[in-house]
Amino acid sequence: MMRYFRTRGALAGASALALVGATAVPLSSAFAEPQQAGSTPSSQQSTPSEPEQKPSIQKTEGTLDPLAEKNTIKVQGTGLDKTLTDGYYAEMWEIDAQGQPVGENIAEASDQLTLGQRGQFDATLTVRGSRVDPQKHYAVFIVDHTGRGGHMGVHATAPVNIKPTDPTKLRPRFETSPETLYTHRQDNEVTIRGKYYYPPNSDASVAISLREKHEDGGPGDEIATGTVAASELKDGTFTYKLHVPGEKIKDKTYYTLAVAMDGGTKEQGAIKELYGHGGSFAVITDGMVSRSSQHNQVKVAGGGFKNVQQGTAMHLRLREYNIDAQKPAGDALAEKQVTVNPPNGSFETDFTVPADKLQAGKKYVIEASIDGQEQSEVTEYITVTP
Repeated sequence: MMRYFRTRGALAGASALALVGATAVPLSSAFAEPQQAGSTPSSQQSTPSEPEQKPSIQKTEGTLDPLAEKNTIKVQGTGLDKTLTDGYYAEMWEIDAQGQPVGENIAEASDQLTLGQRGQFDATLTVRGSRVDPQKHYAVFIVDHTGRGGHMGVHATAPVNIKPTDPTKLRPRFETSPETLYTHRQDNEVTIRGKYYYPPNSDASVAISLREKHEDGGPGDEIATGTVAASELKDGTFTYKLHVPGEKIKDKTYYTLAVAMDGGTKEQGAIKELYGHGGSFAVITDGMVSRSSQHNQVKVAGGGFKNVQQGTAMHLRLREYNIDAQKPAGDALAEKQVTVNPPNGSFETDFTVPADKLQAGKKYVIEASIDGQEQSEVTEYITVTP
């Protein structure tokens, strides 16, 4: 057996429920190894089988320099199963405090690993400095792509060192929550958290712009803007809530969010893609879920249902999400019923998430359904933090 996790790319096209403010996705803490082929007994005598060798990375060379154009990391290891037909790949991921992968592979695409007689391997990874955040941690992962639904098996991993860097010289970057915009929401509130935005003078500001992305990749009409004054930047960081009217969002359409120092060069800003969704949804709009809190009080909003009548009841359920089956599984961990508004079933309510029923490393969703019939789609997961 080996452990699996799902990539962001696999999630992008999935039919799922949106949970905003969710943190990155951790895995289970245990590594497991693929089965090794045993030796074949001779017809004349029995030869003892060699001890099973666990897959491992035994040597790592190179450091990640956030200011370098490109970084080269080399690893050597052994113990991979040569009978795996789809092969293995070396990737670079951000890791959380438990050493679990977060986000997506930041290394440039590489060829399948070539294995030696005993499963030995050498790999060279190339990582752009602009993708490295010195305030985070990274590791090399040896994976396969044989899992279902975009899952990848993890066979071995090793941490990578980061070169100390002057933060004022780093290219700005930001994160958003959520990454999905809903056509049926009167107001899509997108929380933007930026870092390394250092104003060149007291009059400088951070300009925020959301535009539709054309099929040719070019920018379309601007649909939302925002500004962060220099006085609001604390050590180059800020948090800003951008409001986007649902009436300006198109289903199955990508949008480009640009956040840059006003009047600066492209090196003084960053961009990100958001996605327009026109189906039913239930989304956490405010709050984080943590096992360290006795009760997590979050706000849940939803809508996008069809032909909803006045007084219709919406049933909300917190459930674990089964990655392999790609659907919610098991009994409800918490429930609530709310009255929704016609004609699309819009609602907003507080929802209590019981920390004692959550497990670290697992994913959860909040479903919204009307009389057990029409059920919200799933577009993003929520993951428990320590």
